[in-house]
Amino acid sequence: MMPPDFPADVLAFYDRYSEEDRLSSGAFQLEFERTKQVLARVLPRPLLRDPAFVEIRNRDLREGQHRNQTSRLDYFTTAYFHRPEELPEELADAGFSNIRVLGVEGPAGFLPDFETRWADPVTRADIIELAGLLEAEPSIVGMSAHLLAIGVS
Repeated sequence: MMPPDFPADVLAFYDRYSEEDRLSSGAFQLEFERTKQVLARVLPRPLLRDPAFVEIRNRDLREGQHRNQTSRLDYFTTAYFHRPEELPEELADAGFSNIRVLGVEGPAGFLPDFETRWADPVTRADIIELAGLLEAEPSIVGMSAHLLAIGVS
């Protein structure tokens, strides 16, 4: 049962599109790979080995979508567009410290013929490596289509 004030149009928007399809095409493939890399690097190792977490993570990666075990509403959050320099203050206001804002894709999402480049394993590895090298470069972070803010609570 949904709360009466939950925006139905937001749920309808996300129900129209398959996240798995989105993340398996074009430059979104880079978003998917880089997000997995960053999360694997910053999540606590015991969590990464927890069988329950591993089961959920593997399902989410296989299906291309994270769903809360009990209710979509427990997981779903409202999304906002941010400038990279705005996120640290927002996370600090929410009680986080040691805040970092990373660009997920970097400028690689703008490469011409992205699909062709991504199909070549060597070029794909280069694209992923470059995105990782530039993830925290202040002059580049805002070029990413997706930002990942990380903090400690």
